[in-house]
Amino acid sequence: SFYHILRRTLVERGVLGLYGGLASKIACSAPISAIYTLTYEIVKGSLLPTLPKVTTIPLLIVLRVVVLVLQHPLFLHQANA
Repeated sequence: SFYHILRRTLVERGVLGLYGGLASKIACSAPISAIYTLTYEIVKGSLLPTLPKVTTIPLLIVLRVVVLVLQHPLFLHQANA
C-alpha cells in the first residue's frame, strides 16, 4: 500500500528519499517548459495586435489552445512533411 511504501522509504532513506529522482524530472521537464513558454509568448505577441479587443481570460484560453496545437507532435510532423 501507499503508506507501507512511504514508511519503508522514510525508514531506509529518510525524508530526502522522498525526493529521489527529482533532479532528473526537472532536467526532463525544464526544456519542454521553456519551449512552451517561448512558443506561447511568440504566438501571443503576433496575435495580440491583430485580434479585436476582447477580455483577457478568453483570449488567454484561445492562445493556450493555439500553442498546444502548434506543439502537438502530429502537427509538427505534418508541417515538416
